[in-house]
Amino acid sequence: MQHDIEQLTEAVTGMSALVERSLQNSVQAFLTQDRRLAFSVILRDRFVDEKEEELNRLALELLIRQQPAGGPLRLAYAAIRISLELERMGDYAESIARQTLRMAASPADVTRARFAEMSDITVGMLRDAVRAFVTWDADLAARTIEVETTVDGLKADLAKKLLALADELGWSFESLNPWLHVSRRLERASDQARNICHEVIYMCTGRPTRHLGESTVRILFVDDTHGILSQMAQAIGERLAKPGVVFAGAGLSPQRLDPATIAFMQTKGVDLSKAPPRGIFDVPDFERFQVVVALSDHVKQALSQEVRGRVFLEWRHPLPASGAGSPEEVSRALEAVYARLEADVVDLLAMVGGD
Repeated sequence: MQHDIEQLTEAVTGMSALVERSLQNSVQAFLTQDRRLAFSVILRDRFVDEKEEELNRLALELLIRQQPAGGPLRLAYAAIRISLELERMGDYAESIARQTLRMAASPADVTRARFAEMSDITVGMLRDAVRAFVTWDADLAARTIEVETTVDGLKADLAKKLLALADELGWSFESLNPWLHVSRRLERASDQARNICHEVIYMCTGRPTRHLGESTVRILFVDDTHGILSQMAQAIGERLAKPGVVFAGAGLSPQRLDPATIAFMQTKGVDLSKAPPRGIFDVPDFERFQVVVALSDHVKQALSQEVRGRVFLEWRHPLPASGAGSPEEVSRALEAVYARLEADVVDLLAMVGGD
């Protein structure tokens, strides 16, 4: 059995080394616009797939021949799960390389250091996660999990810098997609490294930690500016929410909420006067929102890649004309929007809760 375990461990480290190299090369190609290196990453992705097949074969052979129990059984299970996480990380590296081929210029100096830092931390997480697997070190795995929040913070900071750069240069949100795509893929790669750590902790202790707290349903409302619609919908959701349901709101290009809406929401018991405008990449744990509700026509196009694998809803609610009419007329128009949103949120909660 020991020989089979050693073979399986070597397969994990071998596959990890390939993925680490792919991640490093893909980011290097992205930062330097090295198209030849990008093509190399894309072509070498098949080697990662082959390693996954070999690893899974070795794990199954261990299970069939040795019929292990306890720690060796958990090791075989963890190896199979880890191979899946590594394969996804390899896919993210390939995706970054493909974005490089679509770009006309390399990242601006203001963002280059952030991309490099995200890459270094993510690769470091992968190394530590695999080292924890090889050495059966649950404490190292637990410490590595904590690092993932640093990558989340870097991604949010990078998104802010990119949006500011776009405003300065007059770019559209869509023109930022390749750069934002790379930051999201690096953040997702750090998530996979975190998942490997959860598998290691289970392997070492027999206690599952990966799915704790994941029963929460997270719903995100997105409009153009984090304005009337998204903030109203979030407030209504929080007022009506059931246990286990979390709401958030954001905008593609966040702006300050107008005074009339702030005053109206105060009549509903909600103070938005100090709420800062929030972009989609400022939302904590953005990747964990299972339901995305688009409140404008631009959202689906801008978030086409982000909504894959999620429940995506489109609500159509016309906005009141800005500054049109007397204060009473504006209030009535806002009340009508509020009532329509409330009806939709009630229906959404019924769907989520199965009522």
